[in-house]
Amino acid sequence: MYGKTSVTLTADELFYLKVAVGLNIKTVSEFLESGDSYGVWGRELENLKTAYNKIERASRRV
Repeated sequence: MYGKTSVTLTADELFYLKVAVGLNIKTVSEFLESGDSYGVWGRELENLKTAYNKIERASRRV
C-alpha cells in the first residue's frame, strides 16, 4: 500500500479514474458534513485529494 509502482494507462483510463476518485471525494465530503467523530473520513478525504492531484498531473502528460 505504501510502495510505488508504474503502470501504463491510456488517456481514457486516466479520465475514468479521475471521475471515479472525484465522485468518491464528493461522497466522502457528504459523509463529513454528517459528522466524523473518529476522524476516519477526514483522513480518507485527504488521501483521495492526493490521489486526484496525482491523476491530474499524469493526465497533463498524456
